[in-house]
Amino acid sequence: MWNSFFIFFLIINVIGAQSIEDPIPMDLRWQEINGASGYQIEIRDSNQKYILNEKIKKNFFKVTGLSSGKYEHRIGVINKLEKIEGYTD
Repeated sequence: MWNSFFIFFLIINVIGAQSIEDPIPMDLRWQEINGASGYQIEIRDSNQKYILNEKIKKNFFKVTGLSSGKYEHRIGVINKLEKIEGYTD
């Protein structure tokens, strides 16, 4: 019984150890677009400052290093001519 209590206590302390100021990882995924040569990812904070503005080849991206707060993002589709066709809302 004490072993179960200790494991439960340890799990609660580990989960509770992350503070609000710790970076929050986030996975962005979207539907792959046929014919796209890549994607443009843009993330802005609540002050409209760009946190990320990057071109990638895959239809997913792991965002790290964000603290808690409000962010907005959009994904652009890059065509074969390396031009952005359009962005998500």
